[in-house]
Amino acid sequence: MRHIFLYFCVLCCSIANSQVIRCYNLEVSCKSRTYNSTQSILDFKWAYRAPAVDTQRVYRKLKNDYFWGSPYRVIRDYDSTFSDTITTGSSYEYKFEKDFGYDDYTVLGYIHAGHRVPSVMSRGKILMIADSTHKTFLDTALRTFRNDLIGDGWTTELKWFDSTTSVAAIKAYIVGRYNADPNNVKSVVLIGNLAVPYSGDYSASGLPPPDGHTTSSGPSHEGAWPADCYYGDMVNPTWPDSTVTNNLGARSANNNNPSDGKFDYSEIPGYMVQLQVGRIDLADLPAFSQSERELLKRYFTKNHNFRHKLETVRERCLIDDNYGVIPYSWPNFYEHFGGNAWRNMAPLISDTVTRSLDFLSTLKTNDYLWCFGMGAGTYRSCAGVAHTDSLAQSSRLVKSVFGGFTGSYFCDWDNSNNLLRALLASRGNMLNTFNVGRPHWYFHHMGLGETIGYSTMRTQSNIDTAAFQYLYPTTAYFNFSIHVALLGDPSVRMQPVEPPHAIQTRQDSCNLRFKISWTASSDTAVHTYYVLRAKHIDSTFTLLGNTQNLYYVDNSPLSGDNVYMVRGEKLQVSGSGTYFNLSQGIFDTISTTEFSIPVANAGSDTSVCREQQISIGVNSSNNSRTTFSWNPGGFTTNVATMTALTSGNRVLAATDTFTGCIKRDTMAITILPTPVAE
Repeated sequence: MRHIFLYFCVLCCSIANSQVIRCYNLEVSCKSRTYNSTQSILDFKWAYRAPAVDTQRVYRKLKNDYFWGSPYRVIRDYDSTFSDTITTGSSYEYKFEKDFGYDDYTVLGYIHAGHRVPSVMSRGKILMIADSTHKTFLDTALRTFRNDLIGDGWTTELKWFDSTTSVAAIKAYIVGRYNADPNNVKSVVLIGNLAVPYSGDYSASGLPPPDGHTTSSGPSHEGAWPADCYYGDMVNPTWPDSTVTNNLGARSANNNNPSDGKFDYSEIPGYMVQLQVGRIDLADLPAFSQSERELLKRYFTKNHNFRHKLETVRERCLIDDNYGVIPYSWPNFYEHFGGNAWRNMAPLISDTVTRSLDFLSTLKTNDYLWCFGMGAGTYRSCAGVAHTDSLAQSSRLVKSVFGGFTGSYFCDWDNSNNLLRALLASRGNMLNTFNVGRPHWYFHHMGLGETIGYSTMRTQSNIDTAAFQYLYPTTAYFNFSIHVALLGDPSVRMQPVEPPHAIQTRQDSCNLRFKISWTASSDTAVHTYYVLRAKHIDSTFTLLGNTQNLYYVDNSPLSGDNVYMVRGEKLQVSGSGTYFNLSQGIFDTISTTEFSIPVANAGSDTSVCREQQISIGVNSSNNSRTTFSWNPGGFTTNVATMTALTSGNRVLAATDTFTGCIKRDTMAITILPTPVAE
């Protein structure tokens, strides 16, 4: 599948009218409702915009399918609503299609919709591949990040690599781990300054660079570009590096020659990858006063705060579009990079949340979950949007989490002071950045709780395997190109739920079982808590059960260590319907070796003479948390000395302050008559 050669330099003749851009997209959103005991209704809507349509079609498929098939429904040409009845708890992906849009091209919209879709308890295994340079310095930060991944349902596997480790060695490790567990390995996160795959033969005489810059419209961006999708391709363990000779790029890193370690492909082989891949690389950002390690720590802190909802970011979108609609005389195909914002926000949130505003000045004081910026680009700047130098200022905040940007050189992010990586390093909330427009991105799966890594994988794998055409045929160039990549954590989800707090696990009184208790989430919509258990925090967690109480009793704990995780659940509303959404997990660990039943031994029954000194109690084996009390007598040790005055029982109570378990024992004292002296 080839592409038409277009230059970013033509963008000066764009039409910067957001309403015109919106005519190129169907902004489909959904509200869901219960119909009867087993069925629900999905009510879809989209804005009706000129020009008038000729035919409208609706396609439906399962989320993980890579084909649409025949139209599911054909609807009236003037309709702007559609309803579908489904089984409650199910979900489907829909494509809405109308003929003869603004420039006579088909207009499309996508949504993954459902009602009361069950929560995802297990998301699979994520391979954490980290730069060993930071092993000691980032130990605590990475432990927190790993716990957060586990707390969102991932099984983690951490592997340290030296920063000099080759692309081939890293890929061999990923392929090996995938082949050992193909049903569970789903994602890869690269942390630190690790090897970057390069691939491609972009040139004016063949497939042009996606940003259009060749020797005739320099600086030339011909040759090979970063291609992290290589790490997600499990069907092709290696890519060829034998035929391409291309040294036309202005940057030597883009040179590509046989057997130089840079691959030949300009498009993803088979047009599909199997793993979600993201990269957290904050090296070589000298514009920032902080070191790479300090920037990585800041990133993980932002990540943790967003996941645990320690900072709330409102569900809305900012767009700063300096391109608008780009008209071409031929073909009858106008580009509209801003369509990524308008089309995606409807199924994620609604079609009313996107605002055209200035990027830096707005996001310094106002929070927007999503942001998009479009402008003429360099490696470190987006005209009219942002510059690395301004992002590095200590006073600068970027209060947005997900950021899509369009401009020249953005996809080539492996360089000093790169803009997309600088956004991740900035203060504020930014966790993911990506280049949009060539091609368009498809985030609609996140409306029912999917990760941004999943959306990245589906954007890279934009192929209908049955029809062998685009699965998401939007008016965009460079689908399947190797440059499509996600910077940041691929496991981030859009709608975090505030988790419960203050978990503690105790032996349940004098029983050989554990009681886990916690403080409720302050989100009043959280209605159920799930309790899971593992032998070790990095091992697989098993669901024990759920409760609407603030405690749970494990009647059969594991021998040795027991790691408990508690997650809150709420029914989440989005622009795609409703789904049950789980919070991050909180953890506590206890061992069966800590089981303790206190021993109370008041001593043997005794007969003594009045006013004789007597010892009560017996030294017993108890731990330091055991407290003692005698009744009567008020002694607070398990052994005491008293004067015998009256007959009666002396009761010793031994209390384990950790569990509340109390054991008692009684000693009977008989006062003998005083003998008569003769």
